[in-house]
Amino acid sequence: MGMSPKCIYKSRRMTRLSLMMIVLGGFLGCAATANRNQGALSVTDPAPPTQVTSSQRSQTAVPRGDTAKAVQRGEAAYNRQDYGTALHEWQPLAQHGNAVAQNWLGRMYQQGLGVTKDETEAVRLYRQAAAQGYAAAQSNLGSMYAEGRGVPKDETEAVRLYRQAAAQGYAAAQSNLGFMYAEGRGVAKDETEAVRLFQQGAAQGLAAAQGRLGLMYAEGRGVAKDETEAVRLFQQAAGQGYALGQYGMGLMYEQGWGVARDLVEAQRRFTQAAETASFASDRTKAMQARERVTRQLAPTQPAAPYPASVTPPTPVAVAPASRPMGGASPPETLHRRALIIGNAAYSHTPLRNPINDATDMADILRRFSFEVMLLRDADKPTILRIDTL
Repeated sequence: MGMSPKCIYKSRRMTRLSLMMIVLGGFLGCAATANRNQGALSVTDPAPPTQVTSSQRSQTAVPRGDTAKAVQRGEAAYNRQDYGTALHEWQPLAQHGNAVAQNWLGRMYQQGLGVTKDETEAVRLYRQAAAQGYAAAQSNLGSMYAEGRGVPKDETEAVRLYRQAAAQGYAAAQSNLGFMYAEGRGVAKDETEAVRLFQQGAAQGLAAAQGRLGLMYAEGRGVAKDETEAVRLFQQAAGQGYALGQYGMGLMYEQGWGVARDLVEAQRRFTQAAETASFASDRTKAMQARERVTRQLAPTQPAAPYPASVTPPTPVAVAPASRPMGGASPPETLHRRALIIGNAAYSHTPLRNPINDATDMADILRRFSFEVMLLRDADKPTILRIDTL
C-alpha cells in the first residue's frame, strides 16, 4: 500500500528538518531536528577568534609607523607558525596598550600557541583591546563569554559584545550575533534578524556567514525557502575551504535539493568537509555522512580500484576438521575480523589524515567480507577494552 500524500509530505519534511544546523566557527550548534543522524551536528566550541589581517582591523586601532611594521612582522611570523617571533614582536606592543597586539596575544594564549594555554589570560588581553573599541577583540571576547571559557558563561554579555563589534561592520561579529538571534541565546529568538545579520557578513565574503545563511535558505527560516540560493551560498563557503560549505553541499547532493541528486559528488563533498573541519566532532559527523552515502552507493557503485602497488586480499578456504565417510564437504570460508584505529586529535599536534585513511581502509576491508571495528580518536583505555578480536 502506498503512502498518502500527507504522509509523504510529512516524511519529506522530517528529512528536510534534519539539514538544519546553526554554527559558530566550524559546524557549531544545531537546531532541534527530526532525525539527528541525518546531518545535525553537536555543539562543540564557540567561534574561534578570527585571525586579523590589515584589511580587517577596525579604525579604532590602526597602528602607525614602527608600531605598524612590528605588528606586520608579528603577523607574518604567526602565519608561518613562528610563534616565538610573533610573541617577541607583539608582547612589547601589547604592554604599551596596542589593541591589535593585545588581540593577537589573546589568541595565542587561548590556543596555546608559543605560550602555555591560559584562557583567563586570553580574556584579560581581549578585554583590554575591546575596551579600546577594537571590533575583533570585542567579537573574540564575546565568544569567550558565549561558551564560558576563561570567564563565567554569560550569553547576554556575549550578545552585547557581538553587537558592539557588528555595529562597526565586523563580519565575524555579525555572523556570531546572527547565530545568537537564530537560537535565542542571550536574546529573544528572531530568525528574521538572524538572516539580516548573516546577509551582512556574507556580503563581506565571510565563509561562516555564507554557510549559515545557506542553512537558513535551505529550511526557510527567517526567509522564504530557496534551495537554489542555499546551494549558491554553500558553494561560496566551500570555495573558501570552509567545512560547513562542503558539508552543506554534500547534503544537497545526497538529497537532490537545489541540484540533481548525485551520491558520488555527495561522498566527495563529505570527504572534503572531514578533511577541513576544525574540530574532531565535526570530522566525525562528516565521516559518518560519508559512510552513509557509501552504503547507499554499495549496490550500484563498483569498488574503487586498488593501486598497482597493492594486492587485493583473496578469500581463504580451509578444509573442515572432519568429513563424512565417502563424501566431500565444500570448503569453509574463514570469518575475518579487523580492528582499525585512526587517531588524529592529538592535543599538541593534531594530524590531518589518519581518520580519513582509517575510514578508507575500513571500506576496503568490508568489500572483502571483513567484519570491521573502526575506532576514531580512541584513547588508551578504550583500546585496551577491545576484546572482540
